[in-house]
Amino acid sequence: MLNLYEFDTIELSEDGKWICGLYEAAEVKVTQEINSQYTLSFRYPLNNGKAEEITVNRIVECEEQLYRIMTVSKSADNCMLELSCLHVYDADAPTYHIPAFEVMSGVSPREVLEKAFEGTVFTVMSEDDTDALGMDWLGADGFLADFEAVDKTSPYSVVESLIECAGMGEIYRDNYNIALVTYLGDTGTVSQKERLRLSADKNLYGITITKDISEMVNRLYAYGESDAVMTSANPAGLPYIENEASIEKYGLKEGYKDFSDVASAATLYSYALWEFSSDNENRIDLPKVTIEGKIIDLSRLAAYEDYSEWYGEYEKPYLGKAVYFEDDDGEEYEERITKIESYPYEPLETSVTIGNIKKDEVFYLTQMGKKIGLNWRIS
Repeated sequence: MLNLYEFDTIELSEDGKWICGLYEAAEVKVTQEINSQYTLSFRYPLNNGKAEEITVNRIVECEEQLYRIMTVSKSADNCMLELSCLHVYDADAPTYHIPAFEVMSGVSPREVLEKAFEGTVFTVMSEDDTDALGMDWLGADGFLADFEAVDKTSPYSVVESLIECAGMGEIYRDNYNIALVTYLGDTGTVSQKERLRLSADKNLYGITITKDISEMVNRLYAYGESDAVMTSANPAGLPYIENEASIEKYGLKEGYKDFSDVASAATLYSYALWEFSSDNENRIDLPKVTIEGKIIDLSRLAAYEDYSEWYGEYEKPYLGKAVYFEDDDGEEYEERITKIESYPYEPLETSVTIGNIKKDEVFYLTQMGKKIGLNWRIS
């Protein structure tokens, strides 16, 4: 059930903020996408006495998360209110103005967020907080950011810029508590057993699999400082690496990458190998795969409590969840849920998008001063 609260509600436990329960809400849909806005939409009958309480800027609670009402309109038949809401992070964080955000060099991402959200109602979570959720703060491995000065900005924009600056990072939000983590949900290194297993004969239907080769490169030229090449470090004695299996299947697709801070041919070669590595979820030598479909959310069924004794939490879909999928041709995919559209009170109507979030891990590791190993193979 949805609940309506006063516009200045920060905590659900605050006295005097609850207005009423919205028992008659219909078509309640929550959309969550990694590093994008979280939204809530629903309809409410105009002839219900509580309809007059539903006004823009008030807060709606859905599954313990707070959303601010951004728009209210009437349906064409004048019988229903149609409401669009944003999660309080997406609604409120852009409304704080920072005239000038000064340079921050050699600092952790958490320090950047603490500075950006200073004086706001938001709380930047501690590493202990994210550890308890099974997630790592971006920078927990020692990464330090060099954040350039920017004028006329907001905390919301600072977070977006920090993700671009670091080459990775995913926003975690729990009402007014926020963090920038390496991976939402799982750590990205879960075992196959721990992945949510999806199949057409079990819990996924209306499946669409999209393979995109528009950015694929299966012969890669890598250039370093002053356009240095990797020829001397490449066992093949060539200025490029290639994936022969990919070329045979998809045809030759040449491309290049600049690593302008790299002077060593050996390091340049290792960076090139990473772009084709099976350990790299953003490898560029194979098509980008996106899977879309509707999932039966077993965790919302009445019998799930008994069911979970056998399967634990592995069958619960949530943003960032690692999944395993096998299509009708027997091809296997190990990806993550990057977008989820759920109808909280209709367990058979949850839609998911499965793929990966593009990251620049070479840039991230370069910023940390780490060397990438030379033991990858193209497979």
